[in-house]
Amino acid sequence: MDVKCERSQMVIPIDLEYLEIASQYTGSVAEKFGLNEQAVKEIRRATEQTLSWVIDYSFEETDRGFIDISCEIVPEGFKITLKDKGLPLNPSQPDPSKTDPFKTDPAGIKKETPNGLSDSLLPKTEMDEIRFNNLGPKGKEIVLIKHSKQSRITDHYQACELNFYDDAKINQTPVVKIHYTVRPLEPGEEIEVSKCIYQGYGYTYPYEHVYYPEKLIELNKSNMLFSVVAATQDNEIAGHCALRYDHTDRGVGEIGLGVVKPKFRAQGCFERMVAFLLEKAKADRLLGIYVQAVTVHTYSQQVAAHYKMVECAAFLAYLPAAVTFKGVKKKLLQRDSVMASFIYFNPPPTPWDIYPPAKHKAMIQSLYDQLKMTPHIKNPPDSGRKDVAGPSGVQINIMKSIDFARIKIETYGQGIVDETRKIIRDLCLKKIEVINVYINLSHPFTPYFSEKIEEMGCFFAGLLPGAMPGKEDALIFQYLNNVEMDYEKIKLNSPQAKRLLDYIKRHDPHGMGL
Repeated sequence: MDVKCERSQMVIPIDLEYLEIASQYTGSVAEKFGLNEQAVKEIRRATEQTLSWVIDYSFEETDRGFIDISCEIVPEGFKITLKDKGLPLNPSQPDPSKTDPFKTDPAGIKKETPNGLSDSLLPKTEMDEIRFNNLGPKGKEIVLIKHSKQSRITDHYQACELNFYDDAKINQTPVVKIHYTVRPLEPGEEIEVSKCIYQGYGYTYPYEHVYYPEKLIELNKSNMLFSVVAATQDNEIAGHCALRYDHTDRGVGEIGLGVVKPKFRAQGCFERMVAFLLEKAKADRLLGIYVQAVTVHTYSQQVAAHYKMVECAAFLAYLPAAVTFKGVKKKLLQRDSVMASFIYFNPPPTPWDIYPPAKHKAMIQSLYDQLKMTPHIKNPPDSGRKDVAGPSGVQINIMKSIDFARIKIETYGQGIVDETRKIIRDLCLKKIEVINVYINLSHPFTPYFSEKIEEMGCFFAGLLPGAMPGKEDALIFQYLNNVEMDYEKIKLNSPQAKRLLDYIKRHDPHGMGL
């Protein structure tokens, strides 16, 4: 039975006695969709835990209202969405009786507080992905996703059949030129792509959907991914690369998920696939595209430079040390950083206003100069230092597989500084190692907010055009939760990248950069 378009929904009162009913509902739907017994148990527990947290956190005992629960199958797996109109995700007036580690020791955030996790802003859950979205007057939603475990690449082949690529042997084999075509991925070819990635990376690739062939096709059908392959005359898949979208508005895209079979390397496969995707992005009239190139080697950075992409942000410690890289035999001694590079295709028609913090104004101006863009750089009005009214719009995406979280401040609301402090604290207590904070460069409150989050231990990462709602530019800060960084181990390709990393190192407040 094809269930990919099925969606079910139920509404329960704000009453803890309905927790078991709700958990039976989500578990039963999961069973209907074919999830195994263990996954169903975890889904039921996650439903009870999250709903209990929502009711306890968001409502007073005398409150009346409802919580909307929906279940559906998405390319990533089984999705539960909980919506309510209780207290926004972040309390605008934190309880002054609570101990706040940021006020005394920003670098020691991982230490237990007197309240421990009982005062946690974020609920505990066994789900693979968690997303928190404040919806302003429409309330808030929590999205829980359990990745489907059927049809992993090792379900199609025995692991012993999927021999890993041995670069030492490959380098001794003469390159034989072959004819190949670059074209969109076709149904039936996805299993070969998953196989290639497994053989090159094992199970260490951070975007884990690539290990599930069916998910690759479903993500392409849902227009959240556009995959291309290099195919030989015999229709053997020589390589894969994709254009990935973070938002349904598809303002900007990311080029990634690149892999080339060793026997087809040094044939220009990767470069031709990237060129194909660039033309696709231009045809779709995207604002632009970006890549996140690893820094354990410089090859992917060189490809980005070949297509005139400009380094605009450096995300420290983005990937776990366990990730396997082609040509790197030893286990990494630290988490690997990535360098983000961007190119405009359809820039804004007229100069737009941005409000960079004074501390980083010169660097931000330099990044735009390198991108060949000239926004209006403005000083915030006096009101820019005052608090803003109404609820905040905040998205929190947690990637448990790589201990990473992204906080996106879509709209500033009352108490946003305290709200952000509490979110970061709770993420750290949950042992999330790396946190990125995206804020809107076109908002006059941004300079003031930037000062405050730097006081929390966050520091400059760079900017990413079009990464905010309305295709506005993101100013990005990063927080490392007791993660040591040896900057000398970061390999960079260009003077621009080196200038950016040197700037970031000078502003790293943790005193761990060697």
